Amino acid sequence: MKTTLSIQQRKDDTCRKILLGSFLIARMEHRPEEFDLIKRKLEKFRETHPKPDITARNRALLAAFLN
Repeated sequence: MKTTLSIQQRKDDTCRKILLGSFLIARMEHRPEEFDLIKRKLEKFRETHPKPDITARNRALLAAFLN
């Protein structure tokens, strides 16, 4: 039962992240005035992971989107 709950919690967490990401992308596309603020915050956030290889991957994943 505990494993099932954990699996469902991970699924729910993934869905939340997808919904929040979709919301932010839509805001950035449809409200250019908000793009700069969100862009600056994302640029800072993508640099916060303690593992350099993940930071590099995050930088690469968002590079085209943020430019």
